[in-house]
Amino acid sequence: MDKRSRTLLTSVVALTLLLGGCTKGGAQWNAPGETADPPKVTISSPANEANDVPASAEIEFKVEGTQNVAVELKDINGKPVEGALRDDGSSWIPAEQLDWGGTYSAVVTATKSDGSKADAKTSFKVMDKPGQLVRVQAYNGDNTVYGVGMPIIVRFSTDVPQNARAAVQKRLFVKTDPPQEGVWHWISSNYHDPGSEVHFRPKVYWQPKTKISVRIATGGLPWGFDGIYGANDLTLDFSIGDSFIMDVDNATKQMTVTQNGQVTQTIPVSLGKPSTPSSSGTMLIMSRNLKYHFDTRRLSFLKSPILLDVVRGLAEQPSARAACASAGVRSADLPRYRAALAALAASRMIRRRSE
Repeated sequence: MDKRSRTLLTSVVALTLLLGGCTKGGAQWNAPGETADPPKVTISSPANEANDVPASAEIEFKVEGTQNVAVELKDINGKPVEGALRDDGSSWIPAEQLDWGGTYSAVVTATKSDGSKADAKTSFKVMDKPGQLVRVQAYNGDNTVYGVGMPIIVRFSTDVPQNARAAVQKRLFVKTDPPQEGVWHWISSNYHDPGSEVHFRPKVYWQPKTKISVRIATGGLPWGFDGIYGANDLTLDFSIGDSFIMDVDNATKQMTVTQNGQVTQTIPVSLGKPSTPSSSGTMLIMSRNLKYHFDTRRLSFLKSPILLDVVRGLAEQPSARAACASAGVRSADLPRYRAALAALAASRMIRRRSE
């Protein structure tokens, strides 16, 4: 018998002994997430027959013996309430804010692979609508396409105190397709009251064409102040467009424009003088205008609807003068609009048509 044959025989004998030991020793196979213990469920919140339960209530429970759990929540008329488990399995979250003053009953059932089951039940009444409510709004809009650097911006009409921010943040849900990492950050500056605004940013940039769904589940949530609660939930669905990044190098005084990983333009820039240097870091463009003036002293925007009409008319009219005339520009104002169009052309925001 050669060495290879001896090795194979030894491996087979060892495997046979291992399997034989499991059988003779009475070892028991358990499905993933299961233990040898019988299933057991305990509901910790809301307590059975509880009153004045917040409309943001989650069904919190503890399960032993298995991770196979089903939760059923119904209103007083027997209508099922949709919802889902948290990722860590610690609670079940209704898909919408519960009704003020509503009565609900929940059943949590744990099932093992051998068919054995255990359940726990609770019934509770949601508090009546309180007099002091906090409104929530978002900078982002539904069915809108944003750039790869766009954060999710949520604002509250009443500041969230420091001791309540973790609880509020647990009720802010972001789902992306494809999945991407990101974090929430509470904004505090001279322009924001602490706790009034929170942003979600991806770990790097959003991937182009990402689809994003957001649920700000603050309806009925205790706000950290006596008698104050969140007024409503807020949901958003929007998407990310192409990757468009402008990288400015102060050493070369050049701006490199990249779209979807391909360099499309290289533009000279001046930046600030040594005594008043331009800010460094990652800057986000969140609005778009046809023309504006920006220097270290002021930022003034030209949002002229007539200029916008002129630019729109350039594609249809035979000349820039004709586009101005079509938009209603007076002869006396032509030099000003000619200068504006020249500036737009110099920045390549508009281009000469191919003949």
